[in-house]
Amino acid sequence: MRLLNILFRKFIDNRIHIALTAPALMWLWSRLLDHPFRIVDYVILTLVSAFICQWNRLTDEKEDRVNCPEDLEIAIRDRRWIRGYCFAAAASAITLIAVTAEDWRVSASLLLAFALGFFYSTPLLPGKSVRRLKDIFLLKNLSSGIGWSIGVALYPALRGGCPPDGMLLLACLYMAMSATTYEIIWDMRDVRGDREAGVGTFPVVLGLPAAKGVVLGLQMLAILLIAAGLTSGRLRTVWIFLVLHSLMLIWTAFRLGGTLPSSRMLTQMMVIATIFFSLLVGALALYRP
Repeated sequence: MRLLNILFRKFIDNRIHIALTAPALMWLWSRLLDHPFRIVDYVILTLVSAFICQWNRLTDEKEDRVNCPEDLEIAIRDRRWIRGYCFAAAASAITLIAVTAEDWRVSASLLLAFALGFFYSTPLLPGKSVRRLKDIFLLKNLSSGIGWSIGVALYPALRGGCPPDGMLLLACLYMAMSATTYEIIWDMRDVRGDREAGVGTFPVVLGLPAAKGVVLGLQMLAILLIAAGLTSGRLRTVWIFLVLHSLMLIWTAFRLGGTLPSSRMLTQMMVIATIFFSLLVGALALYRP
């Protein structure tokens, strides 16, 4: 049991669960959109996600001193290993993108998502006065939502020959809104440290009630889009699971800090649950109308 606890902590501390979310979501969207996929793209997306997750551990020192001092201590201790890991992951991902490229415009879309993830936590230019994307109100959430949407929905679909039609647009919109919602929930958890670090999140700039209102607005729009697609017959019935997912996000946001403890373990479990949800719904999409 002790060994399992140690392995689980390593799994969480090294953000492996976040890195695995990318291939799980790619599987989900490839099945919902019913387009072919290449195994190499799973590898590429996992490497890109792993790089961004690990790089983030090296750049969030100011806010992490308040939000998660234990995680920061581990990151400082393992700084050399993390840098080596990031360089290896980035080099491998870029190499695979280059050697497997069939259309450079499609590959450029993933490189854009890669760049958004990097500059999310890294200043565009050196200097203390230059801000990161995550420090800037609205840009923080927009860049994250767009990056995830391109990486796990748009890029694999275009690589698989999926036509750029309304269904693909809906998938990208839903993914962007969901990624933004997850991030706002995390920002609600980290509001104290983000405020001290000057990070422009919705909870910091507008307050917790307004942040919950943004979550409600985003997810109600997502539900309406899915409902419109289902009633028009353009979407298969299996898409209704995304409505349940949206309702879960709304419930979590409004219960956070109340009946739900505002803790890192809760949000980590949300990420793990997302992996299993994506795998299950993707599998159902293979056999359900």
